[in-house]
Amino acid sequence: VSSYDSSNAFIENKSFNRYGTTRADVWEECVYSYEAEANVYGVKLQLLKAENPGGSGARVWVDDLHLTEELYPHEGVIFREPSTPKNAFDGAKTRVDALGNMEVKIDSVWQPFFPITLYGDNFRPRSFYSGQGWNSEMRASSAGQVQQILDAGMLAAIDITSYAFSGDVAGITSLLNGLSSAQAENVFMFYWDNENNHAEWADPRAVIEAVRAWDWNASDGKYSRPIYALNGHFGLQRTHAAAGNTDIGGTYAGGSALDSLIIMEHMEGNTNPVVYAQFNRVTGAGGLRRRLYDAIIAGAKGFGYWRDCFNASCQSENSAIPAIGPVDSFEWWSDLPNLASEVELLMPLIRQPHTTDWEVRQITNTDVVAGTRELNGEGYVLLINPTSTSKNVTYEIQDL
Repeated sequence: VSSYDSSNAFIENKSFNRYGTTRADVWEECVYSYEAEANVYGVKLQLLKAENPGGSGARVWVDDLHLTEELYPHEGVIFREPSTPKNAFDGAKTRVDALGNMEVKIDSVWQPFFPITLYGDNFRPRSFYSGQGWNSEMRASSAGQVQQILDAGMLAAIDITSYAFSGDVAGITSLLNGLSSAQAENVFMFYWDNENNHAEWADPRAVIEAVRAWDWNASDGKYSRPIYALNGHFGLQRTHAAAGNTDIGGTYAGGSALDSLIIMEHMEGNTNPVVYAQFNRVTGAGGLRRRLYDAIIAGAKGFGYWRDCFNASCQSENSAIPAIGPVDSFEWWSDLPNLASEVELLMPLIRQPHTTDWEVRQITNTDVVAGTRELNGEGYVLLINPTSTSKNVTYEIQDL
């Protein structure tokens, strides 16, 4: 999407998305959401063919282009085709229902789990994270790191990304076989950052098959942990779900990108439950609070934050990227324990469907986030003020 001003002068190219279908020779809906800035008077939509996922076809067919105005933020995304039912993941260690709600088995007891997951810095003690409210870490890549995460009282996700895109079956097998039984028990999922390398399909598949082989629980006759793909391009989620490469999904969320969660969940052909909202480079005292509740209202059942950049080499490497630095240097850091406590309190509501037959509309103060839930026959309105000042808000409930 390219934007233009009132004199038809080019302003900028906005973000784009890659899309795949579940298989060849099928029509499946693709949806993209665009939010125009105040100075935008026109846009140009371009459809481009990139790499072909797993085949040699040279063409892509597009039909029935449909443009519509989203009158109300996020919940107003228009779909022509119905959502595809999601496949729950019934694992021996971790299970995820069709809504994306996660449960983990701790000491033989299933416990509801809303993952608050950090991309940590290995130069920090993990207790620094768990003491602030983080309950999991995203990129464990050695037995030693899993042990440190375990000792801090958090759960670990094994990062298979570098192995997947290099086809390093021996490397991922060595890593997994090197885990002790206690360390393996502390692993609750596998993490695959799938926002690049879209031309590669055989290498990730070989690594995923090796992961599946290690993860098979023969006594229960099932896999133990899901493979989670962070899809930088949410339009590819259904392709990997259909191929059996992934079990759960997530994508970037926040501001205008919040629609991506809703589109991923509703997208025709996607059978993976949507669990994670991904947050990058959050600033401001209420920044994380706003993103978290935006995501919860849109249906997220957990979030990942990239990243803690504590050591000097990390800061030097990312010096040109805004808002990259030590996580405790940001204003929202002190609010994280409050957010973790609020999530725990709200778990019965969070685990319900995030859409209802009734709506909250006409909010007069756009700083305030609003959503709806139903629980035990009662309706709930979520009103979140992420700022440090009180707000007067007018809203109405429709169709209750």
